[in-house]
Amino acid sequence: MEEEVKRLKPLPDVLRRLFSLSGNLCYFPGCGQSMIDPSGKFVGQVCHIEAANTGGERFNGKMSNEDRRSFDNLMLLCYPHHIETNDTVKYDVPSLKKMKEKHEKIFSDDLIANKILLSLKDYTKESSFQKVSNLKNLYKTVFAKNYETAEDELNDAVNAFNSSIAKYLSLTPYSRKVFACGIARSNHPYKLYRIDNDSLYVDVAEVCRAFGRETDDSDIHNSFNEIIAKNLMLISEVNIHEDYEVDRLVYTNCLDHNEYDLNIWLLLKNYCEKSQTDIRNYLNDLNFSDLDD
Repeated sequence: MEEEVKRLKPLPDVLRRLFSLSGNLCYFPGCGQSMIDPSGKFVGQVCHIEAANTGGERFNGKMSNEDRRSFDNLMLLCYPHHIETNDTVKYDVPSLKKMKEKHEKIFSDDLIANKILLSLKDYTKESSFQKVSNLKNLYKTVFAKNYETAEDELNDAVNAFNSSIAKYLSLTPYSRKVFACGIARSNHPYKLYRIDNDSLYVDVAEVCRAFGRETDDSDIHNSFNEIIAKNLMLISEVNIHEDYEVDRLVYTNCLDHNEYDLNIWLLLKNYCEKSQTDIRNYLNDLNFSDLDD
């Protein structure tokens, strides 16, 4: 007898696993929307890749009701991106499964296992990447089409980019994960404080929440201390108004002797936002070839 199609609630263990691998972020590439807000309220959407009900997006009549509510068929999205992915032509089953796989890969490493591995070998000596050569596609995407970039500016940008990635690779693996999570959640100060400069600010407490940890978590704070020590970040005072200042961590090149006066991290983040790419994928895969022309 054929099973009647019926929408079943996801099991608690499935929901816990989804949230753990979400990093408290919408799965859509480049989206920084939290799934649980600072008050602890779930504001995300548990979405089906293949619909739970007949007539829904990407419904598969060959699946069982249990398959439809399984971990492999679910992902977390913010409301706008849930609506956007209802476009079944642009977002078919393979593309959503790939989106799910890439996002969960970022948060899949186990912290304890990672610490054990770190005690056995030095990963920083084995990390490498293919250096960028011109960054012309990045500049074309970020700036207006009629924007003319001088050759010496491009050369400075290439050198700054390669130097910054090399410094990023000098971090321990867990600190790289913290760095990537933070930069995905970073904000240009103009959006927050109407301050126009070339810095990216990050809230340490928000990163702790993304990892499902307390805001005073020692592992994450130790990672930020390592990032600062590697000159990839600094503590900056932000003047909100005349009588009020706050300390914020800032992503900067922080290269030796201030070699290049531009913020590579801001450029890369702007590129990812315009191309709808998750910046953490670049930092995880270390493949920057599409930034060149």
